[in-house]
Amino acid sequence: MRAGLKTDMPRLIDAQASLYASVYSLSELRGLVTFYRSPTGQAMIAKMPQLLQAASAQAQAILVRPMLARMPATLAKVKAELASSN
Repeated sequence: MRAGLKTDMPRLIDAQASLYASVYSLSELRGLVTFYRSPTGQAMIAKMPQLLQAASAQAQAILVRPMLARMPATLAKVKAELASSN
């Protein structure tokens, strides 16, 4: 896997660089580099995994669990509609 990573990583970096260049201006990219090198940017990088994990748990509680709870009733409704259309 490491060998693949060594060969694929440069391609990924090039693809990501092109993507960023298509969305941000050169001035914006320079500003982002300055920000991420700053203490606040470094704090953001360090805390981002914790934030993403908490945001994912929140989204699951707010969106996914209620949706899953409604699925049996929705499935029963779809089955009944299909049965009545035959």
